[in-house]
Amino acid sequence: MSKLFCYNHSPEPILMLPNETDYAEANLLYTCPTCRYQVKLVINDLEGQIPSHQKVITEEEVRIFLEEYIRCYQLADLNLFMTLWSDYATQSFILELGQAAQVETSLEAIRRNYRDAFKRMGQNTYYFNILELFLEDNNMKVNAIYKVEYPANSLNPQIYQGRLSMLLSRNFNDKLEILHLSYQPYQAY
Repeated sequence: MSKLFCYNHSPEPILMLPNETDYAEANLLYTCPTCRYQVKLVINDLEGQIPSHQKVITEEEVRIFLEEYIRCYQLADLNLFMTLWSDYATQSFILELGQAAQVETSLEAIRRNYRDAFKRMGQNTYYFNILELFLEDNNMKVNAIYKVEYPANSLNPQIYQGRLSMLLSRNFNDKLEILHLSYQPYQAY
């Protein structure tokens, strides 16, 4: 049997296909009916072998990913920064306590937001303090405090800071990517 796995779900496959399937003609990429996330057919999966997207994400991997995230953000390099995001990523901003969150549900909307922010800020100084890391359904949740100062190296910079919650997922290429990012900014000054 060949198995179909989803990034966001348990190690159990969501679909089993008989080995007689003609894989040359089969579409090897599907969409999960539960979460709309892209899933990949693993042909002739070996017993006991865990597909790379189901390996547990380690704290060291997260720290390396966050270093790259901060580097790309500080450079204000939109194309490089967007390679860190899943094609199915969402982002939300909670502007004030009790107020409904503004949610971006498409990668293009997220790209547009960062394009505008990077254009306004240019190179900046980005501080990131991890408060906690924990596993959540094969993904890693990162809660942190962030602070952005721009322009970089200014004597009187504009400052934005707040809380951030990031959900990281491992894709089929064994690469971490942002599945969801939520900002709760404090007052800018």
